[in-house]
Amino acid sequence: MDPVKSNNDNWSAIICALWLEKCGGSPQVWHLKALKPLVDQYGVDVVKRVLAFYLERTELEYVGLPSFVSKFGAWRAKAIPQVKVNPARFTPH
Repeated sequence: MDPVKSNNDNWSAIICALWLEKCGGSPQVWHLKALKPLVDQYGVDVVKRVLAFYLERTELEYVGLPSFVSKFGAWRAKAIPQVKVNPARFTPH
């Protein structure tokens, strides 16, 4: 069994546990469902990491899953910086 796939099967429990830890309570179900396409595309581990980053840097009164989902790309770029590659360092084969 693919460990990433099996982890994705449990994604809502993983996200709810993070939400409870950081915000208290539970997210609304329809807000939680908005995360499903991100989990399908990136995996729950990436979504959880980016969501944790978002929750740590956003005041609780401004936290919202719809807002997070709509700005996921920007939060992902901040949470998981991409390595910049200098093309001059590569030579064609």
